[in-house]
Amino acid sequence: MKLFFNTLKVMSFLAAIVALASYLDTYIQLGVGGVLGKVLEGYRRWLEFFLGPIEPFLRDLLRTIANRLNVQLQLYPHWKELFVPIALYFGRDISTNLSLRRTSFAIVLAFFYLAIAVAVTLAAATFSAADPAVIVILFFGFVLGSLANAFWNATLLPVAGQNWTRTFWWHFKTRILVSILLGGAVLFFGAWTIRQGVVGAHVFLLVALLILIALRDILVGLWVAMFRPLPPGMTYQTRLTGLGSFQLGIAVLIVVVGAVVGLMLG
Repeated sequence: MKLFFNTLKVMSFLAAIVALASYLDTYIQLGVGGVLGKVLEGYRRWLEFFLGPIEPFLRDLLRTIANRLNVQLQLYPHWKELFVPIALYFGRDISTNLSLRRTSFAIVLAFFYLAIAVAVTLAAATFSAADPAVIVILFFGFVLGSLANAFWNATLLPVAGQNWTRTFWWHFKTRILVSILLGGAVLFFGAWTIRQGVVGAHVFLLVALLILIALRDILVGLWVAMFRPLPPGMTYQTRLTGLGSFQLGIAVLIVVVGAVVGLMLG
């Protein structure tokens, strides 16, 4: 079982790096060549093969929503590039909780994560890839995911000596509130750079937002490891590396750095 989870983690790392690099490439259209270019080309063919068949259904769904709201909506082709990184981020959180034997929590969370991933992808894909609204919607999706995580954490993984409200509030202030404050600052600065006509502002905004999300999860892990009572026989290092939030933060950071470095070298 341990080998299975370790293999899954390595594969998800590689897939997430390629997925993010592919999406960033659609933003800045570098025309990457060489080995990375072939990898990205193969990845996009894979996306078309596996996700292409459900595109008519999504277009019909979007058309129904547009008719109900009496608005014009268009599904841009980069929805596939959006869905995979979002799904991999949420999937990483689920696999981490499964590896920590939080099976019920992981299964319940998976349903909410899937619904959020589909809704966010559809909403963001109604705008062109370079539209700042895409990043705002992605940020909103991360906040919704954190909210679902906090709710079910308090419900299914209660902390000894704490009631539901206190546990939920702890998750809310450490994950959601911090996300809103940091993400809001990034979006505000990003909007200013875009208005100033700064080249590559969209890419910087997306990368900065992902890095802040990663740092948030890492800092939450560090805080828990340092300030919460340590169980007998456990070291701080063992506790830190076993925390789901710390693992998720490190994973996101590695993916962002890997994708950016890969594009730069490519």
